[in-house]
Amino acid sequence: TLDCSALDNDNDGVCRYGTAILSRFTLRAAAGRDYRLPQAGAEEPRGLAEVGVNVRGRRLTVFNTHLSELKAARQQQVRKILSVLAATRGPYVLLGDLNARPNELEIGWLRRRLTDAARFKRIKRPTVGTTRVDYVLVSRGVSVLDVRIPSSSALRISDHRPVTARLRIDAT
Repeated sequence: TLDCSALDNDNDGVCRYGTAILSRFTLRAAAGRDYRLPQAGAEEPRGLAEVGVNVRGRRLTVFNTHLSELKAARQQQVRKILSVLAATRGPYVLLGDLNARPNELEIGWLRRRLTDAARFKRIKRPTVGTTRVDYVLVSRGVSVLDVRIPSSSALRISDHRPVTARLRIDAT
């Protein structure tokens, strides 16, 4: 989570904001981190959450983010994410609401380094409205076995349709 005390509307000293990563696999001790991403003006804080996961004895790093709706800020955020990914050892996955259509420049930057799971499996269904802004992107060492974006979500927990992917960590 990110400290958003400047947005503490209740003045109770408590205000945490950020993304979460849940896993059925064991999280690696001391393998979690939150990175603050650049933001534009008074926009809500944006971050990149990182956790290490032990998947059947194999190490996987999982990143989750929710990027800005503002193109200039989003491009700065993607540049920061790319610098974090460049320093990451081993296989990893980047997930999240990137607030960018598949043809946006910054998505292209990510695709130079990562595989877009939905695009790889030729899934074109939108995740919100008539477009896709939610992604599962995988590094080398991770294979995409299946991807699904349901036509509707039975559980209305979001205004976005989920992107679910079945992945395999390749043998090293």
